[in-house]
Amino acid sequence: MSGGLAGRVTSLWRHPVKGFTPERLSEVVLTEGAHFPCDRMFAIEDGPSGFDPAAPVHISKTRFTVLARLPKIAAIRTRYDEATGVLTASHPDFEDVQAQMNEAAGRDALADWVAQVLGEDARGR
Repeated sequence: MSGGLAGRVTSLWRHPVKGFTPERLSEVVLTEGAHFPCDRMFAIEDGPSGFDPAAPVHISKTRFTVLARLPKIAAIRTRYDEATGVLTASHPDFEDVQAQMNEAAGRDALADWVAQVLGEDARGR
């Protein structure tokens, strides 16, 4: 490789949910000009954030459940199955939740579970 940089990938990680602990991957298929697959696909509001899907604009990450503001998130582990669209979240003190992220009921189940884990630290569902 003349004039370029050489490197070696030793591990791959992605954050299926923005602000949560990443999941380790054994492999990933990258596409030129595309994003890292399934990284930060989801974000969980901490109470109403003001996000309007009909007119999306940038909203500060502090309006969402992020580790920087909610230390309890550090104990949550997430895994996203691209083939099924199921996000699994686990915490040592709570039963795991499996959420079909392509369906409102699945997203609601995840939101309820996160609210239970965060307890009084959450601003709202």
